[in-house]
Amino acid sequence: MKQYLLLLFTLFSVQAFGQINVPIDYIQVSLLPDVEEKKVDVQIINTSTDMVEFYWDIIRTPEVPAEWEFKFCDINLCYLWGTEACPCSQTNFFAPGDTATTQIYLKPNGVEAVAEVMVRILETCGRDSSYATYTVEFTADNSVSTADIDAIGDDLLLYPNPSSDMIKIKNDRDVSNVVVYNIIGKKMLSRAHRPGMSHNISQLNNGLYLVRLVDKNNNILKVLRFTKE
Repeated sequence: MKQYLLLLFTLFSVQAFGQINVPIDYIQVSLLPDVEEKKVDVQIINTSTDMVEFYWDIIRTPEVPAEWEFKFCDINLCYLWGTEACPCSQTNFFAPGDTATTQIYLKPNGVEAVAEVMVRILETCGRDSSYATYTVEFTADNSVSTADIDAIGDDLLLYPNPSSDMIKIKNDRDVSNVVVYNIIGKKMLSRAHRPGMSHNISQLNNGLYLVRLVDKNNNILKVLRFTKE
């Protein structure tokens, strides 16, 4: 069977400082070798009552192959491949209470590796003071088939969605734990899970939530969104 390239993006170690939060701490994406690039959306929120100015940069660890290329899109525009820091002339102005979606792209150029990068949302251009940071672990593996890629988390669903009181998980045979976060990344619920179980979410305030589904080995199977109404 023809082998394909699997690219797993694991967003973790989210930290929030001051006025900007990054609510999603894990994303998993697959990439076939004939796809030139893959985009990952990352949501940011201005939790303050003031206009916030910010910049960003991408910090490579020593394990990141030199052949890997990155691209980033902020509120203003999408930059060229290889631009790994926001130009100081391109200040992002973030309105109070607003939510924005930024994008980070990876082009591995056929090179396999497991490596981390840090994305920093900066208060000042070229300085180390950060509103928020998150780490992206990239695993580029050339040994996974299309069948394996298609199977990763695709059959896991929450229902009903929206819900006012109970949620269930479709195809939950591998799920051992359910963790619910609000949109700014605060853990609201953590429940053990057995196949067929329902979970009471009536105590949550109305709004959008993120649900992390975890297996018995503490591996994250999928992160899903649901609306409490």
